[in-house]
Amino acid sequence: MRPELLHYIETAILPQYDAFTDGHDRSHADMVVRESLHLARAHGADDETAYVIAAYHDLGIPQGRKEHHLNSAKLLLADEALRTWFSEAQLRLMAEAVEDHRASAAQPPRSLYGCIIADADHFVVPEDIIRRTMLYGKQHYGHLSPEEHIARAKQHMDEKFCSGGYLNFWLNDPRSLSGLEALRALVADDSIFRQECLRWL
Repeated sequence: MRPELLHYIETAILPQYDAFTDGHDRSHADMVVRESLHLARAHGADDETAYVIAAYHDLGIPQGRKEHHLNSAKLLLADEALRTWFSEAQLRLMAEAVEDHRASAAQPPRSLYGCIIADADHFVVPEDIIRRTMLYGKQHYGHLSPEEHIARAKQHMDEKFCSGGYLNFWLNDPRSLSGLEALRALVADDSIFRQECLRWL
């Protein structure tokens, strides 16, 4: 990876996540970068392309969660510094991948890079998924009681991660599928799930 590109992303882009809350913070961004590079190498994709996509994938969060994937893609395309290292065609490919990364997207990603960022963004570490869910709940539903927070988290798990949920893993990476199974087992145990949720209230 070119040192100048790495330095730019590490000093100008990733630090922006330090100000983000409700589960889209720097620790999440760092995880997505790490998993994107793992998947890129496993599938013969370009490291630099996967790295940049991961770095920009949630930058649009401050403009609103609902369309953050679209706003993140716009921010990537608007960053003139990236034209030092990438062509317009490469930047469009990256922007498309950023647009395609949402778990609730109705259509499959348009490219391998879209699959990489989608799967990396949804990489399942059970404790981290619960942490992010509870932080989001505290940020947006602060009026709820602890039991109501837990019920909201359980509903979210059922809708997204449990059997029949809307989350897809496009590349079927064994590590991703193993994490998903571990989360499902945790959610199925009411006592353990409750304890994990209470840690973040």
